[in-house]
Formats: sequence, C-alpha cells, structure tokens
Amino acid sequence: MRRNVVWSVLMLMVSLPMFATTWYIRPDGGTRYSAKKTAGQCDGKADAAYRGNGVNQHCAFNDFRYMWDDQSYANDAWVMAGGDTVIIRGCAASATQANRSAPACRIGWDASTGTGAGYTWCLGSSGYAGCYNPPIPSGTATQHTRILGQNYANCSTGTTSNRSALTQIFGGFGTGITLNLAGARYVDVQCLEVTEHNGKCIWFGAPAHPRSCSPGKDDYAQVGIRTSNKTSNLLLQDVSIH
Repeated sequence: MRRNVVWSVLMLMVSLPMFATTWYIRPDGGTRYSAKKTAGQCDGKADAAYRGNGVNQHCAFNDFRYMWDDQSYANDAWVMAGGDTVIIRGCAASATQANRSAPACRIGWDASTGTGAGYTWCLGSSGYAGCYNPPIPSGTATQHTRILGQNYANCSTGTTSNRSALTQIFGGFGTGITLNLAGARYVDVQCLEVTEHNGKCIWFGAPAHPRSCSPGKDDYAQVGIRTSNKTSNLLLQDVSIH
C-alpha cells in the first residue's frame, strides 16, 4: 500500500506540466529591464502599471517590441520561452498613432527620421525591412506558445469575431513582416488585427496605384503574417489580416 502511494505521487510529479510565464504589454507599463539595459523599469511579468520610480519593477512592458528587443544594439532574441503566453493590452507609443480607441502596437521603426527612441528599435537590423520579430518560440503539443489580444477570452459572438474587441498590431515604415511565424510550431494567435496604417501606396501589384511605396518614407508594411514550410500546428483564431 505504501509503495503504491509513493509510486502514484511520483507519477503525478512526472505528469505535471512545466511552469510557463505570462508576459504583459500595456500602455501604462514601463521599459524593459535586462542585463544590457539596467535602467529598464519593468520585468514584463505582471499585469500592472509602472509605478513611476525604480528599475526592474514587477510590472508590464509598455511596448510589444520589448518582447524581443531591449533596445541594445542587435539584441533581437525573444525574452520569453516556448510555451509562454503574451497578453497585449496596447502599447504606449501606438495609441495616438493608431487614432483609434482600441489598443494598438507598432512593429518596426516609429518614424523615418533616423533619430530618437523609435530609431533604436531597429539598430543592427538589415535596413528598414529587417525591423520585425524573430520567429516566435515554438511551444509543445501539451503547452502552446500563445500571443493574445487583451479580449481573447471574449472575442467573438458565436462564430463571428467581434472586430471592435481586437488588439491591433500594425507594421510601418517598410518593415518586412508584421508578425513573423516562420518555422513556429504549436503557437496560438488570438484576438488580433494585423494591418498597417498606409493608404497612399502599394508594395505588391502592378500597375502601382496610386503609387509604389518608398522604403523609409512611407508608413507601410510588406507582409502581414509570414509562415514557412516548417510552420506547423498554428492556431489563428479571431484574427483579422488586412
């Protein structure tokens, strides 16, 4: 009897899933703390605002790009691991740019001027088109990586997505990819709108109407979501790509 109880406890311990981390992005969060950016304000692991003082606080990041870029030169690696969850409630620098009430986050350069904080997002990348996330870390069959808009738990009515509930991810100033899923496996993407804020030019198509986009000058994205022949077990639920 005693041996059976010990064996049952051991089997339960073996079958327990590995602990995953939930990361939070919200407009009132702070900058990312890292070994290279020790003045960073938040660790990204709490659904809380930055309180206004201190470094490495237990609070959310204020920009989705901090998930793979701490704004040190050529440091483009995801801070999260496969099987983690990211909940996006919006980004500080993007709400006014988006000119909309729903939460939004920019991907790529903030501006074409080549100066200021928006410029450092892309330092070390291959020009304007290189300012996108590296492939999202793969999950497993039992624990998927999840990229979620803030209303993911209530993002549809029946079989129809509620577009007003979507968190917007938009690419700009010639970024090559807005959301990179090339080679990603066991990844869930839910309750997101993937788009751009350009209405003045096109990148693909001929004849170009009204004109072709100019890299570094026009606020456009080349590709919404990229996959590859190695991408598998991908869930896109309540996602609008346009």
